Amino acid sequence: MKVNKAKKGRFVVDLSNDPWYLWCDRKASWEDDPLYLPGEIDLRSLPVNPPTVGWKRMFNQEGIKEEVKKVNLPATVEEHFWGKYENRKYNQEEYFFAHDDPEVKNGIYRGVSWWWRKVYIPEEWEGKKLWIKFPGARLRAEVYLNEQLVGYDIIAETPFEVDITDAARYGEENYLAVRITNPGGRLDWPDFSLSDFGVPPFNWGKYELPLSHGFGGLDAGIKLIAIDFVWIEDIFVKNKPQIKDITVQITLYNTLKEKVKGNLSISIFPKGHPQDIKWNHAASGVNLKPGEIVLSYPASLPDAKLWDLENP
Repeated sequence: MKVNKAKKGRFVVDLSNDPWYLWCDRKASWEDDPLYLPGEIDLRSLPVNPPTVGWKRMFNQEGIKEEVKKVNLPATVEEHFWGKYENRKYNQEEYFFAHDDPEVKNGIYRGVSWWWRKVYIPEEWEGKKLWIKFPGARLRAEVYLNEQLVGYDIIAETPFEVDITDAARYGEENYLAVRITNPGGRLDWPDFSLSDFGVPPFNWGKYELPLSHGFGGLDAGIKLIAIDFVWIEDIFVKNKPQIKDITVQITLYNTLKEKVKGNLSISIFPKGHPQDIKWNHAASGVNLKPGEIVLSYPASLPDAKLWDLENP
């Protein structure tokens, strides 16, 4: 680990600006897979599921070129392949009016799809912590970097993040691939309890899942983030009964195995006027143990301008 070599600071790259490749891996098995909730995930013991055609053939589109599409995020498989692999009648697990609306056909794709692109990671980022943050995916997402499993999520359409530090190759292109599994789902918008009408629950193998829409895909806004091994995770300003008094709460993370000592400076100033500092706190020699550290500082700003509708 070359911590001293890394360029200091925080760097963010939007991985949604360039197109991704999409391919439906129809031979991949998924129906009887074991599923894992966030608290059960241990990437070292999770099964690794490569493409059925192999990594090299998929990335080079060997023998599958006509089935691969270049897509812009956000996107779903159904947006690009509706009805291509399945076109059948709905059932009540998918559509409440299936029993008396036979003309509407279900063209969703149930199964595994692969989404991938190349990601360049600068050499000067070596020695930093690297994360990829996903705003959402549906339904199961298995994330691979350079053919190594680095992330897993099954909480549909909610943000999640993966640590890619150990799998990254610096100063070169990296292959980022997301294996999405869509087991099906609802294709309507019920605003009532379906169980009251005898509609069965949504199941994936032996698991009963919360109802969600039956599309498989990725949301936009996927970010590659490079940060120092000690960083500020959050700044929370707590209001008090005295309207111009607050508490500034700083959450930091030290991902190293040893304590580190550093200086912390906090300033409050009017928006757009960083030179007009209204409150400042400087702490030197702050000891940061490994893990999460929460620091709180009371502040009073008697000259603060209050928010109102005319001056938001």
